[in-house]
Amino acid sequence: MEAAWQDQDDTNLKVDLKTKKLTGTQYTQKLREDYLKYHHTSWVTAETKPSSISALLSSNKPILSDKTPHLPPNTLSISQLPHPNSDSFSSSCVTSISFHCGKLLVGGRDKRVRVFDLHNKNELVATAYMKDLPVENAHFLHDKILITGPRPFFYCFNLSSKDLARIPYVHDHQKQRILNSSVSPDKAHVCFMGENGVVLILSTISWQLVQKFKMNTEARACCWLDSSTLATGGDEAEVYVWDIQLGRCMRRFWDDGNVKVTCLAAQGNWLATGSSTGVVNLYDTKSAEFQEVNPKPVKAVMNLTTSVEKLSFNQTGELLCMSSKWKRDGLKLLHTPSLTVFSNFPSFRDHLKYPFCSSFSEDSQLLAIGNDEGIALLYKLNHYCK
Repeated sequence: MEAAWQDQDDTNLKVDLKTKKLTGTQYTQKLREDYLKYHHTSWVTAETKPSSISALLSSNKPILSDKTPHLPPNTLSISQLPHPNSDSFSSSCVTSISFHCGKLLVGGRDKRVRVFDLHNKNELVATAYMKDLPVENAHFLHDKILITGPRPFFYCFNLSSKDLARIPYVHDHQKQRILNSSVSPDKAHVCFMGENGVVLILSTISWQLVQKFKMNTEARACCWLDSSTLATGGDEAEVYVWDIQLGRCMRRFWDDGNVKVTCLAAQGNWLATGSSTGVVNLYDTKSAEFQEVNPKPVKAVMNLTTSVEKLSFNQTGELLCMSSKWKRDGLKLLHTPSLTVFSNFPSFRDHLKYPFCSSFSEDSQLLAIGNDEGIALLYKLNHYCK
């Protein structure tokens, strides 16, 4: 076998071995034979396998595997945890629930928001009472909480100082109710859905008006596709897509088979629309079909039979939670990669009652559900806890 490396000086080397003179090449050959005799392996040759480090450095393959463990379909491994608000139930239905840095925010129509520390035995760390505002939406804004409801004003609660500030609505809309609200992914803007199709974008720093849009129908639902793109829907089953930076409508399309858009949710390349008939349409916003005038959904989910009131994705976009407050245990989880609904949740043991809202934690390990009895149900998604 051809050597992987040869020393040209071997041919010029003379070795005196017990009065027997050898050339450098002969001496090298003798050393190789002795090495094979005692170690039972050959001298380093061109056929010798490189070390793992050498192989790594000489390869153009990625060091880390590009394969990630995906959520399996069909059966969901899920465990119920104790109710976070078991010592402080809402005295009415829970209408808003969300996670932030190990804390759970629970808001309800009893005009209160409560914050629980999940890392400290579900300790109640903050509470705020708005005497004139039934809570419909509550959003974490870093160290603050934005609280909205069917009133022409909203509140901002400071978690550090525990100060509660009542903020008047935008001056041109002082008599309009806030029907819905949504905070952008970068938390720089908030969308307020007003009456008569008015959509207002405010800065979360100054609470000043940034953009104003107008739909041709009553505005009901909104969600952010990204930090500068907003989707809205309303009574005529038409979805609007707005560019916040350009201040205009980029496109409009009819939600296939829908009568009235009741809720929207987006994550990654997915856009989900809920309807008053119980149908949930799932669109792939990165596909060529979505760019058509009237795109067809990749999946129409018909497992709910009453009006869909809440849609929420987990952070990976693999799970879509769909719920209806008009039917007992009216909640389903969709596995988006396979477009199938999990059959084992909820089961008869879960006792969801009438679900009003839902939210996934930032790491997708937890699912929280608020119901009509003022209870915040908490579940662990075992797949994401590995």
